[in-house]
Amino acid sequence: MVKTKKSLDWSLAPAPESKDHVKINEQYELFIGGKWVKPKSGKYFDTINPANEQKLARIAEANAADVDAAVKSARKAYDTVWRRMPVAEGGKWYGRIGWP
Repeated sequence: MVKTKKSLDWSLAPAPESKDHVKINEQYELFIGGKWVKPKSGKYFDTINPANEQKLARIAEANAADVDAAVKSARKAYDTVWRRMPVAEGGKWYGRIGWP
């Protein structure tokens, strides 16, 4: 008896921007200091689905003050937590939050 390889499924998965596949919020804020915050400028921009040119969501537009707040928060986190964390434990966290 000859064994045959199982055929691969080459069908396409739903596109990530599909609202049927992924939950997309109407609006996204900035994540600074462990919290979702509104941009200091109050400005947002629309992100558009290139396949059908429909609006997907409104995204907070950071300005220099928002970047300064994010850098200050990151520095505080580094000084209080990350610097003291053993390398092996830090590596586990990096893997969880998406760093290669």
